[in-house]
Amino acid sequence: MLEAESVALVGASARPGSLGARMIEEVARSPSRPRTYLVNPRYADIGGVPCLPALAAVPEPVDLVLLAVPDHALEQQLSAAARSQARSAVIFGNAFDPPGAGWPRSPAGRAWPCAARAAWGS
Repeated sequence: MLEAESVALVGASARPGSLGARMIEEVARSPSRPRTYLVNPRYADIGGVPCLPALAAVPEPVDLVLLAVPDHALEQQLSAAARSQARSAVIFGNAFDPPGAGWPRSPAGRAWPCAARAAWGS
Protein backbone atom coordinates (compact mmCIF):
# COMPACT_ATOMS: atom_id res chain seq x y z
CA MET A 1 0.00 0.00 0.00
CA LEU A 2 2.88 2.25 -0.85
CA GLU A 3 3.93 2.70 2.76
CA ALA A 4 0.76 4.50 3.84
CA GLU A 5 0.92 5.51 7.50
CA SER A 6 -2.86 5.64 7.88
CA VAL A 7 -5.59 3.72 6.04
CA ALA A 8 -9.39 3.83 6.12
CA LEU A 9 -11.14 0.64 5.00
CA VAL A 10 -14.59 1.66 3.77
CA GLY A 11 -16.78 -1.40 3.51
CA ALA A 12 -14.85 -3.35 6.15
CA SER A 13 -16.68 -6.56 6.95
CA ALA A 14 -16.76 -9.40 9.43
CA ARG A 15 -18.12 -11.77 6.78
CA PRO A 16 -15.41 -14.38 6.06
CA GLY A 17 -14.18 -14.36 2.48
CA SER A 18 -15.76 -11.02 1.61
CA LEU A 19 -13.74 -8.24 0.04
CA GLY A 20 -14.22 -6.17 3.21
CA ALA A 21 -12.76 -8.97 5.35
CA ARG A 22 -9.87 -9.53 2.93
CA MET A 23 -8.98 -5.83 3.08
CA ILE A 24 -8.67 -6.06 6.87
CA GLU A 25 -6.45 -9.14 6.57
CA GLU A 26 -4.18 -7.57 3.94
CA VAL A 27 -3.70 -4.32 5.84
CA ALA A 28 -2.96 -6.29 9.02
CA ARG A 29 -0.16 -8.09 7.13
CA SER A 30 1.36 -4.86 5.85
CA PRO A 31 4.96 -4.44 7.01
CA SER A 32 4.37 -0.70 7.48
CA ARG A 33 1.67 -1.35 10.15
CA PRO A 34 -0.45 1.69 9.25
CA ARG A 35 -2.96 3.23 11.63
CA THR A 36 -6.12 1.52 10.44
CA TYR A 37 -9.70 2.75 10.62
CA LEU A 38 -12.54 0.37 9.80
CA VAL A 39 -15.59 2.09 8.30
CA ASN A 40 -18.99 0.45 7.99
CA PRO A 41 -22.21 1.68 9.63
CA ARG A 42 -23.43 -1.93 10.04
CA TYR A 43 -20.83 -2.78 12.70
CA ALA A 44 -19.83 -1.31 16.07
CA ASP A 45 -16.63 -3.35 15.88
CA ILE A 46 -15.04 -6.11 13.83
CA GLY A 47 -12.91 -8.61 15.70
CA GLY A 48 -12.67 -6.23 18.65
CA VAL A 49 -11.50 -3.30 16.48
CA PRO A 50 -13.87 -0.31 16.57
CA CYS A 51 -15.77 0.30 13.34
CA LEU A 52 -16.74 3.87 12.48
CA PRO A 53 -20.07 4.71 10.83
CA ALA A 54 -18.62 7.00 8.13
CA LEU A 55 -15.40 8.47 6.78
CA ALA A 56 -16.33 11.76 8.43
CA ALA A 57 -15.85 10.02 11.81
CA VAL A 58 -12.19 9.13 11.08
CA PRO A 59 -10.16 11.37 13.43
CA GLU A 60 -7.46 12.32 10.89
CA PRO A 61 -6.97 12.77 7.15
CA VAL A 62 -5.68 9.37 6.05
CA ASP A 63 -3.01 8.58 3.49
CA LEU A 64 -5.15 5.95 1.79
CA VAL A 65 -8.84 5.08 1.56
CA LEU A 66 -9.72 1.60 0.32
CA LEU A 67 -13.26 1.58 -1.10
CA ALA A 68 -15.04 -1.77 -1.14
CA VAL A 69 -18.60 -0.52 -1.45
CA PRO A 70 -21.44 -1.35 -3.83
CA ASP A 71 -21.39 0.57 -7.11
CA HIS A 72 -24.40 2.66 -6.09
CA ALA A 73 -22.45 4.05 -3.09
CA LEU A 74 -19.17 4.67 -4.88
CA GLU A 75 -19.64 8.29 -5.93
CA GLN A 76 -20.80 9.27 -2.44
CA GLN A 77 -17.92 7.47 -0.71
CA LEU A 78 -15.24 8.79 -3.07
CA SER A 79 -16.56 12.31 -2.53
CA ALA A 80 -16.46 11.69 1.24
CA ALA A 81 -12.82 10.61 0.87
CA ALA A 82 -11.99 13.83 -0.97
CA ARG A 83 -13.83 15.95 1.62
CA SER A 84 -11.93 14.19 4.41
CA GLN A 85 -8.66 15.26 2.72
CA ALA A 86 -7.53 11.68 2.13
CA ARG A 87 -4.32 11.69 0.10
CA SER A 88 -5.36 8.79 -2.15
CA ALA A 89 -8.06 6.20 -2.74
CA VAL A 90 -8.29 2.77 -4.31
CA ILE A 91 -11.60 1.71 -5.83
CA PHE A 92 -12.56 -1.95 -5.89
CA GLY A 93 -15.33 -2.05 -8.47
CA ASN A 94 -16.25 -1.71 -12.11
CA ALA A 95 -14.08 1.25 -13.06
CA PHE A 96 -14.14 1.01 -16.84
CA ASP A 97 -16.75 1.48 -19.51
CA PRO A 98 -16.56 -0.18 -22.92
CA PRO A 99 -14.48 1.72 -25.50
CA GLY A 100 -16.56 4.33 -27.32
CA ALA A 101 -19.20 4.46 -24.59
CA GLY A 102 -18.87 8.24 -24.31
CA TRP A 103 -19.56 9.71 -20.87
CA PRO A 104 -18.70 7.15 -18.17
CA ARG A 105 -21.69 4.96 -17.43
CA SER A 106 -20.15 2.86 -14.66
CA PRO A 107 -20.35 4.29 -11.12
CA ALA A 108 -16.57 4.23 -10.79
CA GLY A 109 -16.16 6.04 -14.08
CA ARG A 110 -18.54 8.76 -12.90
CA ALA A 111 -16.89 8.95 -9.47
CA TRP A 112 -13.67 10.64 -10.57
CA PRO A 113 -15.27 13.95 -11.68
CA CYS A 114 -17.37 13.90 -8.52
CA ALA A 115 -14.28 13.51 -6.33
CA ALA A 116 -12.38 16.14 -8.30
CA ARG A 117 -15.16 18.66 -7.69
CA ALA A 118 -15.16 17.87 -3.96
CA ALA A 119 -11.38 18.08 -3.68
CA TRP A 120 -10.67 21.08 -5.90
CA GLY A 121 -14.00 22.88 -5.95
CA SER A 122 -14.30 22.98 -9.72
